[in-house]
Amino acid sequence: MSNKGYTLVEAVVYIAVMAILFIIISNSLISIIGTYKEFDTRRDLQSAAIFSFERLTREIREAESVSVAGSFFGTSPGILVLSKIEGGNPVVLEFKLSGTSLHVYKDGADQGPLTASGVSVNSLIFNHSTNDHSELVKMQLTLQSGELIRDFYTSTVLRGAYEG
Repeated sequence: MSNKGYTLVEAVVYIAVMAILFIIISNSLISIIGTYKEFDTRRDLQSAAIFSFERLTREIREAESVSVAGSFFGTSPGILVLSKIEGGNPVVLEFKLSGTSLHVYKDGADQGPLTASGVSVNSLIFNHSTNDHSELVKMQLTLQSGELIRDFYTSTVLRGAYEG
């Protein structure tokens, strides 16, 4: 009698081993994909915060003054109004929410969003401090992308407002 095939037991054991390997590999791939998506979401939030704060910081540093009367401090959604000079002409910049995006307005005209389309702003708070030697703007930005929500903070001193 020749033994040229597999028995039923050998076939069942082979299928069971292959199924277990398939499950392990599938779970590993699902975990890797989930980790990548979370990393990608965190990167989107971080990039949106960096881009927004870089623009805000640059404009605050270049500003001649902060319009306390036109700004809303200590509450969300906050509004920050700055006065500056561009090309010898006075310009008013306003940073505020439009829907769930942070926008900048130059002399009342919307210059577009500072946050990416996949990122929404849940909270925007400005605070303003002055003393005898300087003028400071503190900013808090709460961003959301998917289920992930993160808070970001920074502060900037107006260049023309501090004395050495």
